[in-house]
Amino acid sequence: MKNQLSIEQLKHMLQERKAEQDDFLLVDVRELDEYNDRHIEGTDYLVPMSDFEKNLKILEQFKDKKIVLYCRASRRSLIAQKKMYELGFNNVYNMLTGIIGY
Repeated sequence: MKNQLSIEQLKHMLQERKAEQDDFLLVDVRELDEYNDRHIEGTDYLVPMSDFEKNLKILEQFKDKKIVLYCRASRRSLIAQKKMYELGFNNVYNMLTGIIGY
């Protein structure tokens, strides 16, 4: 699938965002307990896969914005990326290896 990001690319994007040179949303698709245990600093939204399409409504206003998804090992975020494309999101990226590699 297209639009895959390495950890290094995401770290660079987060640095650029701090310098206001890159604008994107960072979305964790894991469950709340996983998020509370550990998440990437700069995460904008938690959209758990347990009820993904319902939870996704909070991102409707950002359909054309760059969105980067991550999960534990990149499996759930890849599924979420495919669903988001099907629902009309145009600029969705998946972080390879997930938070375990971060």
